Amino acid sequence: MAVAALLSLWPISAWAAAATTTALAPRTLSLPIGRLQLPVPVTGDVRYRIRDGQAEMDGRIAADLAEFQQQAPAVLAVLLDHRQPCGDRLSVRDGHLGARTAALLVVATIDYGRTACIGGQELKILPRSQYEIELLLHPVVSARSLRMRSEVLRLVRRDGPLPVAVDAPLRQMLARLVDERIGELFPSGTVPPDLALKSLSFTDAGTGRLVARIEAAGVVPQSALERLLDRR
Repeated sequence: MAVAALLSLWPISAWAAAATTTALAPRTLSLPIGRLQLPVPVTGDVRYRIRDGQAEMDGRIAADLAEFQQQAPAVLAVLLDHRQPCGDRLSVRDGHLGARTAALLVVATIDYGRTACIGGQELKILPRSQYEIELLLHPVVSARSLRMRSEVLRLVRRDGPLPVAVDAPLRQMLARLVDERIGELFPSGTVPPDLALKSLSFTDAGTGRLVARIEAAGVVPQSALERLLDRR
């Protein structure tokens, strides 16, 4: 899922009719998500042509996110845990990751409550309760950046009706956290300058295994292409 790290190792870009297509050497990257270092097996192919020592490339990468799924509660905690001394408090208790219609599907159980501070005293405005949430995170891709747009599909309180005071504020907070935290993971400018990110989608590769599919474009030195293809 760390697109900038993938692209820094496997740049890819535009091609012409005389281009050659070949598979990239499979490898496993170690990608940081908060304090986690998650292994991500990566495969792909590239279409390229060489001209004046430069490789014009256009290719596709498939990143196996099975380890993200196994570590889903910890990954979601990095994205969603939130604690204000006088305000909203959210913590992830459990969660699962999958794919739906090219988006990242998040199903999670969270603890959520709200406090206020008056005269130096902390008061419970909304007692902590468990909620079931289901989100779709839609990739929003530009050439130089990546962010996620959050769509709340389901929001249910486990131990009773959903309070009116919770629904809209919690939906807004989830959207804000996703936007801010994904932006921290992939800040603007992390894509190398000679590359352009074209698309990102999430798919089910069978038996529920989550795969991210990435397309990008760029121009790199011929020597960099040779290293990618394990020819040197």
